[in-house]
Amino acid sequence: MKVVDNKDGRNSISDARFTYNVSIHIEYHGQSSFFNDWPKKNYNIELIDDLQNNIDASLLGMPAGNDWVLYGPYNDKSLIRNALSYALGRRFGSYAPRTAFCEVLINDDYAGLYILVEKIRRDKSRVDISKLDETDIQGDDLTGGYIVKIDKGDWDEFAWSSPYNTNGNQVLFYWHCPKTERLLSSQKNYIQNYITNFENTLMGSNWNNISTGYYKYVDMPSLVDYFLINELSKNIDAYRISTFLHKDKDSKGGRLRFGPMWDYDLTFGNANYYYGERTDGWVFESIHPDDSYPVPFWWGKFMQDNRFTSRLKCRWESLRKGKLSDESVFALVDSCTTAIAEARVRNFQKYPIFGV
Repeated sequence: MKVVDNKDGRNSISDARFTYNVSIHIEYHGQSSFFNDWPKKNYNIELIDDLQNNIDASLLGMPAGNDWVLYGPYNDKSLIRNALSYALGRRFGSYAPRTAFCEVLINDDYAGLYILVEKIRRDKSRVDISKLDETDIQGDDLTGGYIVKIDKGDWDEFAWSSPYNTNGNQVLFYWHCPKTERLLSSQKNYIQNYITNFENTLMGSNWNNISTGYYKYVDMPSLVDYFLINELSKNIDAYRISTFLHKDKDSKGGRLRFGPMWDYDLTFGNANYYYGERTDGWVFESIHPDDSYPVPFWWGKFMQDNRFTSRLKCRWESLRKGKLSDESVFALVDSCTTAIAEARVRNFQKYPIFGV
């Protein structure tokens, strides 16, 4: 893989000044784009040296890392929804994947406009939680750091099921980091029991008791912000697909944090089901209860909690005065569209999908 990223002028296909020029592992990424056989594919990229050992490197100005996604916007005709959503998410003050627009050639064939995206990993520059080692099997060492996700899952991923399913449809939690094969039984049991205890408490009679309720399990600021960004963007995958949670050691806070964000192509009106095309109504109430990937019962309970809704209102009103004001959001949209003004023309010459 060769990367042209000139800081002092325009980039060109014929340019031989490469900021990166090393071997990679590459594979298809995503499910809808792959199984629906869209002509524009997404790719996972893993950086390796000549001996095929994993290496970290900085790409397009982002912090060094090993795992990346080349996401090719196809069903999102604006081309910017993921980049825009992550940028908005970072305005809340928490980590969301960094992105960079780029144009891609594969075997000298022009593949269109892509977005290079950081993959969600435990990392000082990404999800900054403690590293969980094989020796971390008791006490505070066992309590972090974990990244799990509620998702569809892939063939090589493993999950446990929530005891609280919807109309027979399971809510599945996947071990994301560390990977299942690296986790010890005691570590798997710890994070599974932690989340199950949180769910049991939330379903119990004293679920919102200030001392013994669900507050002791979750980080409330991240919970509030996660709700706001998903409802603001009208993300119809929210809460049930590509939903990440992470937990650091108890000595470093230890409560379950919501996020990072991931996969926001079906946002801002880019869906004609589950009221995704409308600007009114709540997403968490819009998903059909018989959907194979149901919304966990948590969100309906949270919205019955005056402490939660009060914090929602205060946080929203504060953000709307500054980082999420109309002027600020519109300027961010303009910055994205300006960056791709030329590339989008070439992209749609390659993929003439308007009206499709």
